Amino acid sequence: MAKKRKNGRVFWRNGRAYGDLRDLGGKKERLVPPGEKLATKDPDVADALVTAKVKELEEQRRDAALGITPNGAGTALKPYAASHLAKKAVEPKKEGEGPVSTSWLIQAEKHLRAAIEFFGANRHLASIDNEDLDRWVDHLRNQDNGRGGTLGETSVRKYLNSMSNLMKRAVSEKKTTGVRSNPVGDMFSKPTAPDTEAPYLQPEEAALLLEAARTYRPSTGQRGQGHGGTLTADAYPHMYPLLAGFLLTGMRKSELLGLEVDDVSLRHDKIYLQPNRWRGLKTKKSKRTIPLWPQLKDILSEYLMERERTGGLGSLLFPSHRGEGEKMITDLRKALDKIGQRAGFPKGYIKLHMLRHTYASQRVQTCDRGRPIALFTAARELGHASEDMLVYRL
Repeated sequence: MAKKRKNGRVFWRNGRAYGDLRDLGGKKERLVPPGEKLATKDPDVADALVTAKVKELEEQRRDAALGITPNGAGTALKPYAASHLAKKAVEPKKEGEGPVSTSWLIQAEKHLRAAIEFFGANRHLASIDNEDLDRWVDHLRNQDNGRGGTLGETSVRKYLNSMSNLMKRAVSEKKTTGVRSNPVGDMFSKPTAPDTEAPYLQPEEAALLLEAARTYRPSTGQRGQGHGGTLTADAYPHMYPLLAGFLLTGMRKSELLGLEVDDVSLRHDKIYLQPNRWRGLKTKKSKRTIPLWPQLKDILSEYLMERERTGGLGSLLFPSHRGEGEKMITDLRKALDKIGQRAGFPKGYIKLHMLRHTYASQRVQTCDRGRPIALFTAARELGHASEDMLVYRL
C-alpha cells in the first residue's frame, strides 16, 4: 500500500523515502536519518529531513549570490557579514523569542562596516587572528567619537562584540568558512570600561538642563556635520519632552527611544515598557511598568496628544526626523551638546546614561507614606533584577 505524501518533494521506493531537490540545484537522494544507513520509512521523519535539506540548499544559493564560496579559505569578510546580518534579521535571539531589533541591526552593521574598512572587504575570515584584532582595537581607540574626543573603552568593546558574534556563526559553519575558533574569544585582554563612580546631576543642575531644553530653538536651515553624516539643526525638535523622559524615568537609551505612543497612559499614570518591533529589551526583567510622575505627565500631555494625532497608536513616541519613513533616533549627541552648553556644561559632558544615574540617585532618596522607598522598588523601576546593581553603581 502506497504511503501518503506529506511533502511534495518526498517520494517512495520499496517503502523507503526519497527527496527530489533538483529545482534547488540538488538531486534525487535518499532521506537517511542521522546515525542510520537506510532511508527512513516514517513519513514524518521524511518530511523533516527534506525540509532541512531544502533550507540548507536555499542558504547555499543565498551565500553564492553574496559571493561566499563553498571553500572555507575563500570566505571573505564583506559578503559573509552581509549574510550574517541577513540571518540575524530573521532568526530568533533565543528559543521562543523574536529576532533582534532594528536598532541592534543598525549598530551591528556600523561596527562590521568599520571592521571591513580596516581588514579589507576580501579578507578571509579564517586568516583574522588575535594580533589582527589587537591592531583593530588600537585603531578604534583613536577614532573620532563625534564629540571632539575618541572612542571610549565601552564603545570599542561594542565593536568587538559585533565581530565576535559574526565569528561565532563562522565557527558554527566551519565546513564552509574554515574558521575553527573565535579569535575574539581567544584574546588575552579586551577593552574594559574603567570602574569609576557613575556620574549624575544634582537636582538644580538637572532643572537647569531641562530649562535649557525647553527654551531651545534650533536654527532652521543650518546644517552641521554629525557623527556618520549630516544633521539638520532641527532634526530633533522634541528635545524637551525627550530629556524629561530620561531624567524622570531612568530608562536606558533604547528603552525610551523605542517607546510607542500607546505605551504611555495618562489615565493610569503609567509607562508600560515592553518589547516591540522597534527594539527588544536588555533582559527579561527589563519588561516593567514605570510611574508617570506628575512633572513628566505635565510635560508629555500636549506632546503626546500631538503624536497621537500625527502618528497614531503604535507609532514611535520620539521618532527620528531624518530621512524618509518612521524610524528610531540613533544619535542624539549633537543636540545634547548644544543644550548642555546652553546650560553651562562643557561640550561632551552631558551623556544620556548620566540622566539614568541622576534618576536613580534621586529616586532612592524619596519617601512613600513617610518612609524611605525600598531599594528593590527603585531597582525594579530601573530594570534591574535586584538592588545589588543599584547599590554598586551608586
